[in-house]
Amino acid sequence: MKIIVNILATVVLILGIAFTILPMDTLAFLPIGITFLLAAISYFVISPKKQKWEKFILIISLILILIVTFKALFIKDEVAVDKEFQQKQTEAEKQDIQDLEELEDL
Repeated sequence: MKIIVNILATVVLILGIAFTILPMDTLAFLPIGITFLLAAISYFVISPKKQKWEKFILIISLILILIVTFKALFIKDEVAVDKEFQQKQTEAEKQDIQDLEELEDL
């Protein structure tokens, strides 16, 4: 039972690390929370003697929770307006309208 819980916690921890690195915003809380619960169950309930691996997974999951919380609270996702692209687009539209008017005159 302990081995299965540790393997599941490790797999979900890797998924949580990937979600933390990728711009998934608060979706990363799900695998990290599952990892924390599995590691806590393994550390406090299943294992009579405390081992380093369970403690390591607990610490890493807490660090990931702090990182995701920091990213969600302090880093804002903003989309910058590309003025050059908009200007080129309006110029292209004007040129297209002129071309159509020239074709109508023929």
